[in-house]
Amino acid sequence: MDLLRSEGIWSDKDESEYSTTTLFLENLKKTRENLIIPSQIDEASKEITEAQVKLDAILVKRKSLLT
Repeated sequence: MDLLRSEGIWSDKDESEYSTTTLFLENLKKTRENLIIPSQIDEASKEITEAQVKLDAILVKRKSLLT
């Protein structure tokens, strides 16, 4: 990753977005576990799906740069 950063291919902003999205997704999953109201569970599930799609896109980009 250091080489990619030094070459300007993967920035600190990219790494921050990866870390932030990962943490956000983990927190959403923990929150959903504590919800009781079905509509809140559904909303949390939608947010989890959206965050997972975003994280997957970041991971694809990250892995493609590493190979």
